[in-house]
Amino acid sequence: MDTLFLDEIKKADIITIYSHHFPDGDAVGSAMGLRIVLAKAFPEKKIFVLGEDVKKWVRVFGPHDAASDEDVANSLGIIVDHSEMRRCGDSRVATVRQLIRFDHHIEGPDAYTCPAICEVDAVSASQVVLAWCLRVGLEVPKEAVQAFLIAFADDSVQYTPANRPIDYEKQLKIMIDLGGDFASADANARWKDPADNAYEELLLKRKVEEDGICYAFMEDNDYLSLGISYPTAGVKSSFLLAHSSARAVLLFTCCAGEIRLSARSRDDYSVEALCAHFGGGGHEQAAGCIFKAEDFNLQQVIDEAKRRAKL
Repeated sequence: MDTLFLDEIKKADIITIYSHHFPDGDAVGSAMGLRIVLAKAFPEKKIFVLGEDVKKWVRVFGPHDAASDEDVANSLGIIVDHSEMRRCGDSRVATVRQLIRFDHHIEGPDAYTCPAICEVDAVSASQVVLAWCLRVGLEVPKEAVQAFLIAFADDSVQYTPANRPIDYEKQLKIMIDLGGDFASADANARWKDPADNAYEELLLKRKVEEDGICYAFMEDNDYLSLGISYPTAGVKSSFLLAHSSARAVLLFTCCAGEIRLSARSRDDYSVEALCAHFGGGGHEQAAGCIFKAEDFNLQQVIDEAKRRAKL
């Protein structure tokens, strides 16, 4: 698979790299870091990173690129950090001539059918991309290493020291040995919009803890009234986990007619299994799913989460 990916990249005149809908630091950092590596190795190619801009990450990496429909259609598309086309940050991904994918998510029934290098035990997608670059002998400039490290640090925030993947320290050392600055990367991952503190206070007031489960339900206006976007509001489940002793934390956030669940857990509670039960997925202790507002039953999800807490 390593050779296949490199051969396809060598053959392509145009490459488009895709982060996911409402991108986090791992999606953007993986994509931006890969672009730097490929631009260094193949300066003659046109390379675009496509997706949606989020304030937190624009301040670090700059905005996503603009590409014409024609360039997209004639490109080799590279998917990073997501497994389903419906989650892609640019719907034109459906028009590309060919796709390959780097990921670390458990694949659901609607996963891309393209060739993939997917390591579900990896902390971040950037870890998967970097490892591939090193295996095939591509030069990884320090700027790319730092992008990968920021991505790694951002996905690491969802874990506590007690539930981090076992190779966390090993992968962190690889990036630092390549010239990465972890203090700077971690600061970028933990940066908060000033309005974040007010929203976090509201979350703590709203949270409910019972039978080993902590959950909060947030309306659109709860975050929009503070000037916070969904990408910032919807990932506060890690914050709730840090302020709860529950085995699992469920954060339900309304967004444009949908209810988006972000779930985190500790010990042996699998939020991946819980979210898969409702059509979502992710990792054992960091997962999510999306409900249409008209089909959503909060109590049904809470009851299922409590049932699993008793197993």
